[in-house]
Amino acid sequence: WAQLQRELLLLTKDRTSLVTTMVDFYALPTDTPGLANLTPADPRQRVLSVELAVQDELNVSNLITHTMLHEFETLVYTDPEIAGEHFGSSTLAAQLQLDLEQCGEPELVDDGKHTAPSKRLSSHIPGYVKTTDGPTIVAKIGLAQLRASCPHFHNWITRIEEFSDRSEM
Repeated sequence: WAQLQRELLLLTKDRTSLVTTMVDFYALPTDTPGLANLTPADPRQRVLSVELAVQDELNVSNLITHTMLHEFETLVYTDPEIAGEHFGSSTLAAQLQLDLEQCGEPELVDDGKHTAPSKRLSSHIPGYVKTTDGPTIVAKIGLAQLRASCPHFHNWITRIEEFSDRSEM
């Protein structure tokens, strides 16, 4: 946390620029503000609690924190058909759709040791490369569908747009 805190404070010194984060909840340092006090609750409330604690700790107006509910790979689950097309596999699309139905929505694909989104994708797709396949599929899905399917992600983008609107005045 100390390293992330230093970097964020350095980046936010220019108050005319927006700084935002996109980090996985699963990989947050254990000393991240708000993390130690979490009680079992709705995953969205857990993430919001940590985001607010980080915002309060840093207390800078040009920082918008965003923590993925589980992992970036949840966004791949926004459209199983596109993921299947990317790999040329209708079977893959069906597997991802089953995962999605079990969890309810993309952002709730859970973060268990063997059921994290990246683990699920790797088990369905031998050779899945997080750093290239995931971002490529998400780009193909598009921002409109990501926002429609992922409420926490949508709220983040909305906050960025609101900051932009304020700075244009």
